[in-house]
Amino acid sequence: MKELLEVKIHKTFIKEDLKKNIINLAKNENADSILAKLSNKIIYKYLDVVISSKKIHLFTCNLNKKLIGYAILADKPKYLLSEFKILKLDILMDLITNRKFITLVDIIISVLKIDTLNIKKENLDIFENSLNLNLLAISRDFQSKGYGVHFLKEIINTLNYQNFFKSICCETYSKDAENFYVEKFDFCLLGQKLRIRKNLRILTKNLNR
Repeated sequence: MKELLEVKIHKTFIKEDLKKNIINLAKNENADSILAKLSNKIIYKYLDVVISSKKIHLFTCNLNKKLIGYAILADKPKYLLSEFKILKLDILMDLITNRKFITLVDIIISVLKIDTLNIKKENLDIFENSLNLNLLAISRDFQSKGYGVHFLKEIINTLNYQNFFKSICCETYSKDAENFYVEKFDFCLLGQKLRIRKNLRILTKNLNR
């Protein structure tokens, strides 16, 4: 059977079953992320904000019409806060209700920009003005087969065609994910964001046309 690999950006209504599949991917493959700590009800609202925003972008990767990957990017990191102000009370109550206090503290230090105090000013300037790859995941059964490389290349090409970006940054807790970005795309370490349990490593790459 010939493989059909499709990368799609979503800017309109998406079906509930697709939202559900994205949530499952996030909780399985991005388990350490803030998004994965939220309840499904809040993530549904989060995804609605993403697809309605002009500054945040949702991509999916489908193999033979089956979802195997997703990614969320922001034109700049600041939009990951400003675009979701409408949900701040929902997120706060959700984390308190479900006793996700460490996640709540991580959000607070991020909002107050305490988490970037140990990053050099010139590196912080790069981070704050770069296209931000907030989350990317490929389902475990389809990893190490080239799909992730194709997926990220298509994402960068699509967004860079629409609005030229000088650089892209990503954030990860995972050593395997870091190796992927470094070995396949020549990302380099920019710094680390402070987190309660484990610091979040920031990687960057120059984008050239």
